[in-house]
Amino acid sequence: MWKANPFFGVGLDSYGYYFKQYRELNYPLRFGFEITSNNAHSVPLQYLATGGIFMFLSYVFLIGLIFVFALRNLKVLTSNEQIFCLAIFSAWISYQSQSIISIENIGLAIWGWTFAGILIAINFRLKFKENKKILGTSVQYNKISELERVVALICSLVILIPIGFLLNADKSAYKTRSLYIPTSKSQELKATFLKSATQSINDRFQDPSLQVLMANYLKDMGYIEDGRTISDNLFRNNPKNIYFLNSVIYDAHAKNDLNLELNLRKKLEEIDPFNLDNLVKMAVIYKTQGNSSSYLELENSIRNSIQGYPNLQYLLDQIKE
Repeated sequence: MWKANPFFGVGLDSYGYYFKQYRELNYPLRFGFEITSNNAHSVPLQYLATGGIFMFLSYVFLIGLIFVFALRNLKVLTSNEQIFCLAIFSAWISYQSQSIISIENIGLAIWGWTFAGILIAINFRLKFKENKKILGTSVQYNKISELERVVALICSLVILIPIGFLLNADKSAYKTRSLYIPTSKSQELKATFLKSATQSINDRFQDPSLQVLMANYLKDMGYIEDGRTISDNLFRNNPKNIYFLNSVIYDAHAKNDLNLELNLRKKLEEIDPFNLDNLVKMAVIYKTQGNSSSYLELENSIRNSIQGYPNLQYLLDQIKE
């Protein structure tokens, strides 16, 4: 994944969209063709794959800087302060060790960055004391300048404002889900659902997987054309999103548009080359269209590429039915 996108990666939080495109054949053979992953299960590798070499080197530099700060702290501090710093440093090292083989779970990550912040704060406190001795100044340690207040406020806003937008998007999705009752005959409920789903889908901060889910909900609620139009727009804006692509494939199949479905499945093959179910359905379409050469070529490709797969014969029988 990183080799194909060395400088900027595949995009932050986009690992799951590209995993099937870059996974090796032995992975689906061992775990199943539908099994996917949305994380590298290694924090450094996750940054490398999704953010590229610049993000990876920035992360490594930051980790190295914190490590140097911690060693300086331990060298200068004495007695109980040194013990406290050693305890924080040990906890931070433990977090970094497990992060190499684990995802950045928020419950753990918050402690890793908290420990890092404490180590940095101790280092700045020591530097302040050293400067105070050298300059002979009587400046109070706990005095905060106006500039520091402004910087703290700006940093807080940079964090809190996006969080507010994300929470609003999440609330919108939750509201739409609560209105999702496919068996309801109430036109008022359906109209309310349509408005809520449209707002949720058009929210720029909405999770892509929830956007396509809302579009599918619209189809289930009777707004088939609205749902299909939204699915088409989502796919056009992000044609490599596997959730969007699967949604428009479903629509093409529902409309019995074999040519469109086949073209879309060819695009899915590029993104998910080892999706056996997709290859089987492509072969079925070729057979239905009477394209015997393409059908036989694809059948042989399936047979040769997954020798040893326990359900191979069952899948090949599906094509022949």
